[in-house]
Amino acid sequence: MSVINAYSHASLLFFIYLLFIMYQISLSVK
Repeated sequence: MSVINAYSHASLLFFIYLLFIMYQISLSVK
């Protein structure tokens, strides 16, 4: 159970990281 919890937490951080990169790219394009 703890392994699944750690995996979901890591994937959540990765998703937030991707959103942050997309945000930075959109700012640099403008």
